[in-house]
Amino acid sequence: MKKISALAVAGVFVASLAGTAFAEGTDLKISGEIRLRDQWTNNKDYNADAGDVKNAITQRTRVNVDAKVDERVKAYVSIENNRNWGSSGPTFTNGVSTTSTTTAGVTTVNSVTADSDLVGLYQGYVVVDKLFDQPLLFKAGRQKIVLGNQRLVAANDWGAGQTFDGWILGYNIDAVSVNGFSVTGVDRNSAATDVNGTLNGIYATIKSIPVTGIDVYAMQKKELAAAATTGQNFFTYGVRANGAAMNIDWDAEFALQSGDSTSTAKKKASAIWVVAGYSLPDVAKLRIGAEYDQLSGQDTSTDDTAFDHLFYSKHASSNQHSNYGITDIVEGSLGSGLKAFSINASAEPVEGLKFLAEYWNFSSAEDMANGKTAIGSEMNLQAWYAVTKSTGVHAYYAMFTPSSDFAAKQDAATDLVLQLQVAF
Repeated sequence: MKKISALAVAGVFVASLAGTAFAEGTDLKISGEIRLRDQWTNNKDYNADAGDVKNAITQRTRVNVDAKVDERVKAYVSIENNRNWGSSGPTFTNGVSTTSTTTAGVTTVNSVTADSDLVGLYQGYVVVDKLFDQPLLFKAGRQKIVLGNQRLVAANDWGAGQTFDGWILGYNIDAVSVNGFSVTGVDRNSAATDVNGTLNGIYATIKSIPVTGIDVYAMQKKELAAAATTGQNFFTYGVRANGAAMNIDWDAEFALQSGDSTSTAKKKASAIWVVAGYSLPDVAKLRIGAEYDQLSGQDTSTDDTAFDHLFYSKHASSNQHSNYGITDIVEGSLGSGLKAFSINASAEPVEGLKFLAEYWNFSSAEDMANGKTAIGSEMNLQAWYAVTKSTGVHAYYAMFTPSSDFAAKQDAATDLVLQLQVAF
């Protein structure tokens, strides 16, 4: 991807599109976001004897153009720059710096591209609605795809954000919605004869059942392993029920994976996630909840029995509960077959201010080594405050304490975050 000035690209891009749209009478909306995050991490080696405090201020900037081409067609483009403060130096440049070395009378010039901001396409897609005058929608291009509670396919918005090159064909009526999709995850066929890596699937939501919604899905992951032509071709089948009644809410999901993990190994894996809570809306909107997750790990067989998360959200996807905690330390242990249990409580004492406290306990469904299965525990406290309708503050403190099975030292690792997000 070419390195170019973020501000220059955003300005020229938006101005040119705006001029074209107004000239042709297109209904155009321009929006954006600036997100600033100050994050401190400490003791990620679980050894308090050696200092390893780190701090990074990250800025994510997005500029979006939403164009209504006509009554049934629209186009959407979002460009993004995501960087740590200080990573691009005090100036923005596209120049090239050179150094030279002379050995035995021969001079070699080494070209090094100067550091600069990096701007990329976050989303860029077209939508055709009411296709063939039916409740059909076709969406193609680079886009976010969020399925269910983001356990398998997600926006993963904590970082730069996760988007996919692909298409969606959706059918939506009062009783049911069905979305078929195909994502090109790896391009191998344009330059060679190897097949592209793809994620294909169908996701249906039954909306006609009282109290609870039912999701059913089937997804194919094909040749998305690191190496081409591995023979990878397996399916993920699942069902999810989520709803609420009499102040009780629930979200339960079960998934199976089968097929070919490689040309020589079968995929045989499963996962279950159960979330439930009880709310007291008249008591500061208090909610007390619990969660249990279990994913199969690699056993001693030659088959692949470790559950594949596909493209899940690696951090909190909501302010009601997080995905396996918010320090993200257990990510490296997921292949061992994660077992996770959480109790949590949230409250909104005044309008616009919300708190969430969580305790997580992590272990492995399979031995990590010599009968060791305990990973550790995490405690965190998060707060969200709406300064205005378009401006919000998010802060949290999280502490992960490893077990003796997981690490040689058991000193706690901590995260401290303060984030400001402004939408315009």
